[in-house]
Amino acid sequence: MLVEIRSQVFDCAKELQQLRGYSNTVDINAENYYIESYAKIQRLSIKGDNLVFLPKFRSLRSRKYQSQIEKYLNYLIANQDFFPQTISTIRGMVEIKQVELNRVQEERARQRDRQQLQLYKQKEQEQKDRDREQMEIGRKNEDK
Repeated sequence: MLVEIRSQVFDCAKELQQLRGYSNTVDINAENYYIESYAKIQRLSIKGDNLVFLPKFRSLRSRKYQSQIEKYLNYLIANQDFFPQTISTIRGMVEIKQVELNRVQEERARQRDRQQLQLYKQKEQEQKDRDREQMEIGRKNEDK
């Protein structure tokens, strides 16, 4: 899951960079057009040419294209905080799971130790019982 989110973070950052680049490209091209091309077209125009559409085109660029790019940028920037929060949440979940697993392992180790101690005591008791039996057999043999 972390790998997938990391990939999405990278993709989001790449998209942001591209959108900023597109925004700059639109701005630069529009300014170049307006400053250079529009002035050149005006100089070359014949009296009576209707050049009203050219400033309208520039206005369309500002309203339509830049507005759309800004909306995309705002959307991506707003969601950019989501990724670190998600990663932090997942890390927290992993840490909690690790603590739980450690507790289970510790409990298993304690239980194993108790079983080994109980087995040791049982064998020790069996050895004592055998020793007593041997002593009793030895006494019986002495009595005979």
